[in-house]
Amino acid sequence: AGQRTAASCTTVSCAAGFYGVVFVSCPTDGGLFNLSGCSPKQCMFLPPIAAPYSVPLDGACVSQPGTAADCMDLANCSAGYHGTVSLICPVNQGGFRLSGCSENTCVLPSPLPAAYAGRCPAFGPVMGSWCLKQRLVTCAPRHHPDPAVGLSCGQDGGQFNLSGCTPNFCWMPNILPVGYTSSGSCAGSANSASACLGGLSCVAGYSGTPALSCGLQYNTFKLSGCKENLCRIPPSLPEGYYIVNPARCLGLQKVAMCAAGLRCMTGYRGTLALTCAADSGVFNFSGCTANQCTLAALPVGYLSDGVGCAGLSTTAQCEGLRCNPSLDYSGFPAVSCPTHYGVFLLSGCTVNTCALPPQLPAPFVWAPTAGSGQLGLITPARATAAVACALGFVGLPVLHCPIFGGFFNFSGCQENDCVPEQTVPPEGYLLRLGSCAPGGAASPGELAGCGGGLSCAPGYVGDLAPSLGLSCTGASPSFSFSGCTGVKCKLPVPLPPGYLIRKVCAGFQLNTTCAPCLSCSPGAVASGVILLGCDSAYGTFTLSGCSVTGL
Repeated sequence: AGQRTAASCTTVSCAAGFYGVVFVSCPTDGGLFNLSGCSPKQCMFLPPIAAPYSVPLDGACVSQPGTAADCMDLANCSAGYHGTVSLICPVNQGGFRLSGCSENTCVLPSPLPAAYAGRCPAFGPVMGSWCLKQRLVTCAPRHHPDPAVGLSCGQDGGQFNLSGCTPNFCWMPNILPVGYTSSGSCAGSANSASACLGGLSCVAGYSGTPALSCGLQYNTFKLSGCKENLCRIPPSLPEGYYIVNPARCLGLQKVAMCAAGLRCMTGYRGTLALTCAADSGVFNFSGCTANQCTLAALPVGYLSDGVGCAGLSTTAQCEGLRCNPSLDYSGFPAVSCPTHYGVFLLSGCTVNTCALPPQLPAPFVWAPTAGSGQLGLITPARATAAVACALGFVGLPVLHCPIFGGFFNFSGCQENDCVPEQTVPPEGYLLRLGSCAPGGAASPGELAGCGGGLSCAPGYVGDLAPSLGLSCTGASPSFSFSGCTGVKCKLPVPLPPGYLIRKVCAGFQLNTTCAPCLSCSPGAVASGVILLGCDSAYGTFTLSGCSVTGL
């Protein structure tokens, strides 16, 4: 303070950024000191120049020293930093000391990119280096740092740009899980999930969007996203399939679950298979094939027109079967082929059963072992055994049951044929041959049809109609006679003219008894054998065979 001499001003030194020895002179008494001796320091940008500063490596202040003023324009804040760079040259010919740049502060984007996880404090922008140091931002699962997580803040107060996290690389498993198929594009090398996903798909029977997860670098992918379809059985199963366990196929079910409750029907062979092409759809059936058989000799009661049954054929192809009505069978024929290349088994045709009427039609009678009475609904074979042909009829009874539950139709019994001209009627009968040809055989009914017939001789009575007293049993070629019975009368008193009693015939007698007791009287003319007629029992005989001329 105040005026001093130059020699006494020893406290003056070179300012910061200058170097030298200060020389103080006072050219004019009472004037101002002249200062000299200080020169600007010169420094260089010494490598390495690291953040937060950047300097061009080819700048002038890198290859040779310069003052701070000369080199100021060459220094800048690095990317991610802001401020005004200041240069200090602490030692002449040394290296610049830089200051003035501060790290930008930013906020994390929301949402974070898929490869990153974490959060920085929500109270405002922060420095990326602080977030990383605190490990507040990391790589998301299935990603890894390559080489490290980076946060760049290009503009102070803006949003961080994140870098350094890449998807893990994994290997496809040697054997894919059930439900997945791959084109093989990633086989034999590790790759990212996105690179391998294009060749991955769900197999038939599965649906969804396949996904790959690579939890650890160079591990094996975990596959997800493909789900087995669920289906239901159709309202009616296809031919050849049936359900053995309905509980396994209730509602929507997996293929394996429902398949365990199904089987191929009898007559079908193969391994049953189900597919479920669309989730919540209907199962498709396959694998059961109809057996093929041949048609052997038809069982009793069946007829076939041979359509579709020639050679090996399936039950569906074997058509034209029907029940044989001529053998009294009815029903709905069915054919089965239980063994492949075997023989068809037929069913469905059963013999009809009918009832025998309480009164058998002529000429049928109950067989001696059958008795006579209702037997209920029985088969034709049993009914045939219960009846026989009546006396005078030959053959074997044949009974047909055309309609189940009805009455039998009868046939098979025919009247015997005898020879009329060899027949000599016994006493009490008159036989007229009519127009029947001699030497021909005829039944009693045929004899009546040709104008012949049978009647009782005079003195015999009976209630037989013509021919009903004839029977032809087959034991002889002649008819047997029955039905005429002799009646008793008495001789008239006196005898008619022309007759003479040769022997007493008193009281009521048969005509055969009294006829030998009579003869024609002298002068009477015999016209034949004396016949005694008796029209009613215990009446008076009428005589014929003797006539008197003139009477």
